[in-house]
Amino acid sequence: MKLFTKLALVSAVAMSSNAMAMQAMDDAALSATTGQDGISIGIDADKIEIAKLHVFDGDGLAATGTPGVTAGSGGSGKAGAITLNNVVVTKTGTGNLADLVIDTDGSATAGATGTPFLNVAAAINALKIELGKIEVNNVTGSAGAYKPDAGSAEILSGLTVNVGSTTANIQLGNTPQGAMIKL
Repeated sequence: MKLFTKLALVSAVAMSSNAMAMQAMDDAALSATTGQDGISIGIDADKIEIAKLHVFDGDGLAATGTPGVTAGSGGSGKAGAITLNNVVVTKTGTGNLADLVIDTDGSATAGATGTPFLNVAAAINALKIELGKIEVNNVTGSAGAYKPDAGSAEILSGLTVNVGSTTANIQLGNTPQGAMIKL
């Protein structure tokens, strides 16, 4: 009897899910849905602390130097890393630490190929940025699995920067605003 009850229950669930159907939304219903206007992100934090951040350069500086600069700049083509130690970002103003609005635009005109771009509008609160130590490191490993090596050179230590409230519009891809970043 238990087997029959379980079988009947599974059959009822299977039939009820088939009874539901998806229906097309009209323009009014679609425009009322959330998410149609890009992505909005509000970061409400008083302080962000990062103990260590590595930014890897997988191919280093070529032995021939930088294009447009005299050859022989000392490069070896070996991977390296920039390391930021003890980064503390503290909000000094009121409101969110940052508000971001992210949108994409196909920027197509009738009968023409579009010039698409990603637009990021950022409103950043007044901040105090503290950096413990910035250094450059040797690295070991290969792409996707680099690790900083013991060899390092300190570039800067104990930097504090106070930044006022700022707004910026950043466009990646094409830049119809005429520049990648506008402050």
